[in-house]
Amino acid sequence: MDQSTEITRRAEVLGRVATDRVLQAVVRDGERVRLWPGTFMDWPDHDALSTTERYRITAIESARKGGPNRTLSHVSALAVHQVPMLRPDLRRVHYIASAPTRHTARVSRHNGILLDDEREQVEGVWVTTRERALCDAARLGTFEQAVAMLDAGLRAGADPVLIDATIERLRGHVGVERLRYANGFADARSESVGESFSRALMAGMPEVPTPELQVEIRDAAGRSIGRVDFLIGGVLVGEFDGKVKYSGTLGDDPPSEVVVKEKIREDALRAEGYVVIRWTWEDLLDPRRFRAVLRKGMRAAGLL
Repeated sequence: MDQSTEITRRAEVLGRVATDRVLQAVVRDGERVRLWPGTFMDWPDHDALSTTERYRITAIESARKGGPNRTLSHVSALAVHQVPMLRPDLRRVHYIASAPTRHTARVSRHNGILLDDEREQVEGVWVTTRERALCDAARLGTFEQAVAMLDAGLRAGADPVLIDATIERLRGHVGVERLRYANGFADARSESVGESFSRALMAGMPEVPTPELQVEIRDAAGRSIGRVDFLIGGVLVGEFDGKVKYSGTLGDDPPSEVVVKEKIREDALRAEGYVVIRWTWEDLLDPRRFRAVLRKGMRAAGLL
C-alpha cells in the first residue's frame, strides 16, 4: 500500500486519540470517508486515488479485520495483485471460504477449499495466488473481460502451467468452459487492457483476419519504422489509442512531441504501402462502431 496514503483504524485510535463520537463527526463533516467499518481515510487522499486503487485498499482493510480465515479472491485478489482488469464489478469484496456461499451488499463469500499453494500473503493479508485469482475471476466474467485479465496476468508473470492446472482443478465449476476458451486465446503480447479488449472483439467478427500482435515494421531499406499494435492481413495496421498514448506519460516527451512523432511514424507506414487505422475506448464500447472502423480500413486495404 502506498505509504503516503494514511489510513485511520478505529482499533488503533479508540480511547487514545479519538472516540467513536469523534470518528462519526469527522465522517459526517466530510473530513474523512469510511472505507470499511472501523477504517477511515482522509477525503483528499481518497479523491486522489483511482476507483481500482480505492477498491484495492478497501479489500485489504476488509481482510485485515477478518484475520487469517479470510482469503481475498476473484477480482479482489487481482486488485491486490495489481493486475489490470476490464470494467470489473467492484461493488463487493470477494473471499473464498470453506463455508456456504453468501452474498451481502458489500461481501461475496464463495464456498471452496484452497490448496496451500493457491494462497499467499500480500501486504499482510491472505489472498489467492495470481493464477487462482485469474481463473476464478475470468470464469465469472464475459469473454472480453476474461481475455483482458488473462493477458494482463501473463504479462505480469503469471505461470501458464499453473493456470492450466487450476482450470483442470476447477472442472465442473460455473464458467470453466468460458475460462478454458479465453485461456487458449490469451496472449501476453497484448500490452494494455484496451488492446486485449480490441482483440477479443475482433474474434467475434468472422470477416476480420486474425491479427498479428506487436509487429516490427521496416522500410524497403530494412530500417525500423516502429512496432504496431496490430497487423491485419499483412497490410492493415491497427492502433489502439488509449488516453495514455498522448498524455506524455510514456517516456519523457511532452504530449505535442508524442503527437508529432506518431504522425511521422504513420506517414512512414503509409509510404511503405500500409493502410493505418486508429480507434479509441469510445469505439470499443460500441462494437458496431468498432466494426465499422475495421471494415472501412479493410476495404481501403483491399481485404474486403
